[in-house]
Order: sequence, then structure tokens, then C-alpha cells
Amino acid sequence: HLSFSLSDHMSISEVKAGDKTADNESVSLGEITAMEPLMITAKTATGSVSGRVSLNGSEDRPGVVAVSLGSHKGIAVPTDSVGNFEIAGLPAGEYRLYAWADLRRVPFNDAAFLARHVSDADLVNVGSGSVTGIHLLAGESEF
Repeated sequence: HLSFSLSDHMSISEVKAGDKTADNESVSLGEITAMEPLMITAKTATGSVSGRVSLNGSEDRPGVVAVSLGSHKGIAVPTDSVGNFEIAGLPAGEYRLYAWADLRRVPFNDAAFLARHVSDADLVNVGSGSVTGIHLLAGESEF
């Protein structure tokens, strides 16, 4: 019997003993000998955020910016024509979400710019799953 724990930001991606592979955490690998290597592969947990930005029709290129509170790096994604968005593959952690009327005018990796708009952001915690149903209002991207 082997047990261990991972941080909240990690998950097991594969467990192998010799030529046997476990499909999930509860699968027994059966008998293995001490000579067979046991390999446990962990990966960084990722998740996604999705929702809708309220649009009034005057937006030129609406979109959403997600900024990690850990790395302070941002990612920008456009919305579809009715304001839906999805950001997939985000490393687990806390993010501030901002919605903008025109993504082309947003310096989304500029901390000083974003600090002026922090009250307009929504805080979300992304784990190894999905955060859905986020509703944002598109803000103007004036400097």
C-alpha cells in the first residue's frame, strides 16, 4: 500500500507498475514484484473559466482578460458575437477577470493600467475543473 498527497495545484496523470497502468486512483495494480519500477506521473492542475459579457452593441472587439494573481501574467480572449467566452488550460490559482469593449486597446500585462480598473474585475479561483456562469460587464479601455 502506498499513499501520498499532492498540493492543490497538482494532479496525478498516470500510475504505472511494470507493464500495468492504472486508469484511475482506485484501480488496483495487482501483484507486482519489488523489481518492477513504480512510476507516478503528476501534472499541474488546469481548469477553465467561461461565461458571458453583457454587450450593448457598441463594442468594437469585446473580450475578456484573465490575470493570474500568482504570476501577474494575463491572457486575453475575444467573445463571440453574443458575448460568450471561454478560457481553457489555465493553471490552478486565483485570477482577476476583466471585460473590455475593445481588446485591441487594452495593455493587459500592464500592472498600472489594470490597477486603475481592479474594482471592475471579478475574482475567481480556478482549480482542476471548470468555473462557469461568470457574468461580466464590458468596460471602456481608455488609458
